This record gives sequence, C-alpha cells and structure tokens, in this order.
Amino acid sequence: MKRIVCLLFAFVFLLCGCSKDNSEKQINVENFSYKSDSTYYKDDPGVKESGFVNIEQSEVNDAETAVELAKKECTIEYDTVGVAFDSELKIYRVSFYKENQLGGNQDVYINQNGTTQLIIYGE
Repeated sequence: MKRIVCLLFAFVFLLCGCSKDNSEKQINVENFSYKSDSTYYKDDPGVKESGFVNIEQSEVNDAETAVELAKKECTIEYDTVGVAFDSELKIYRVSFYKENQLGGNQDVYINQNGTTQLIIYGE
C-alpha cells in the first residue's frame, strides 16, 4: 500500500512540475503608420521630441523588447499596454493607458535600433 501511495505522489508531483505556465500574455501587435501619427500630432503640446532615455542602440526584433524599452520612457500610471508596428519604417508604437479611462495615456515610439523617436501624451 505504501508503494502505491508513493507512486501516486510521485506521479502527481511530476504532472505538476510539467505544467505549462500560462501567466505570460501573448502580445497582440496591430499595424499603424508612423508618418501619419507624427504628422497628425506635429503641433500638439503633448508631443515630446527630445530628451529621451533610450538613446543607445540595441536590437529590437519583437514587441516584448519594444515594450521593455518603452517602459523606461513611461511617466504615467497604467494598467494596460498596447503595441502597434509600422512595417515600412520598422517602428513600434507602445501605448500605455488605464483601461476604461479617457485621456491620460502615453504613446512611446521605438525604432528597430532601440532608440525612442517620439512620445505623445494624451489629454
């Protein structure tokens, strides 16, 4: 009987150890046009075009890396992150905001070399 209990315990332990951690969310990446965004917000007072944290080049090949870099530029409280990619210019737009709240958001634009190109603050 002890042998069966030990085998069952070992079996359950192995199953628990092999379970996949699904706590990480897959980032959904949408498309956007950097030219369109930068033109639209050109004279907006909520635009920051210099004084960035990310000035050293580092390779950005995925949304996760872009988000981590953009977090260094983020100056607002947020509970949600959205990502879009301009495939022509190879720029990520990482949007930080609070869900169900209008305004108060921040969009950080990171190029494929890991440098911040633009930050736009929402009202």
